[in-house]
Formats: sequence, C-alpha cells, structure tokens
Amino acid sequence: MKLASFIKLDKNRIKDLIPGVLLSQIPSKEGGIDRSFKTNIVDWDQTLIIASGQGPIYLNITKDNLSKYVKIRDEIKNELECLKTPSGAKVAIRVFLKKEIYKGKYLDEAPDLVIDQNKGIHITDGVGKKNVFEKPKRWKSENKKYGFLILKGNNIEKMKIKNPKITDLLQIILSFYKIRKPKGPKLNK
Repeated sequence: MKLASFIKLDKNRIKDLIPGVLLSQIPSKEGGIDRSFKTNIVDWDQTLIIASGQGPIYLNITKDNLSKYVKIRDEIKNELECLKTPSGAKVAIRVFLKKEIYKGKYLDEAPDLVIDQNKGIHITDGVGKKNVFEKPKRWKSENKKYGFLILKGNNIEKMKIKNPKITDLLQIILSFYKIRKPKGPKLNK
C-alpha cells in the first residue's frame, strides 16, 4: 500500500484498477487463494491429493499403479473418518468411495472420495489458509443430505413427497409451470 500513498490513491480504489484475474490469485487476509485459480498454483508433479469445497477429494495417481492408488485412498479415508476438530467433534460422518455414490459412464471423472461432513463442519476450498478449523465467515447454512423446501403462492399445489430427493424438484417445477412430464426416467408421484 506504500504505492497507493505515493501516487495518492485510496486503498479501496486500487482494487478497482487491478484486473479480477490477478486479484483472485492474491491470497486473502486468511491466506486463501480463490477456488477458481487454485489448480493453476498446484505443482501437479508433486501433488498426490487435492480436495475441493464441500468434501470431494481427488487422487492424482494413475490407475496404472492400482496398489498404490488403493493404499493411499484407503489410508486417507480411514484418517478422515477418525479426524476430530480441536473441540473433539468428528469432522466426517462417513467418507465414501466414489463407487458407493456415483455410477455411469462418467464415473472416472467423479471424486475418488467424498466426505459427508458432520453437523457444524464446513469444508472450504481455499488453498493456503492458516487455520484448518474455523467458523465460516460467509456461509449461514450448510449443504446436507436431508432438508426441506417450502413454497408459498397462489399457483403452488399442496404436495407431500415421502423420502424426498433433489430430483423431486423437477416434478415440482414442472407442475408449477403446468408442463407435462418429459419422456424418460419415471418421476415419482
């Protein structure tokens, strides 16, 4: 900021002059790098594992070396399932292998492991943060398996869906706009 005082610029005005692409690669006050640029700063030849926000973990090990892949994957899974915060809370309810939750022709692109975060745990996707365990600064809620959706308005039909899934939203949205169900996978009534 010495430059700012030298050329008589307001500190907040400097951010407006720096391109967003450059700004997002400068560590924040907490020490993190913007998630959209984290893969640009990774030395992939030296990286075995990379995690993303909300729990997906990717292993950077070719499947040619299957025994090494399985050993490291299982070791990470076991350690994460035992990991606790400084207050003693478990970080993960469970850590899933990709084949336990994903299927289909894009299975190879799915994360190798997925952390089912415990209540009150929020896994961010910054790189280089000073503290591993901290309270979220921006988030006021969490992504969880179970939740609810409340809609109110004149055109909302009364519906009760037993054991709802995210895919049930399609039926609600189609019903709202009075659109017929598309052909394809059967929707629940």
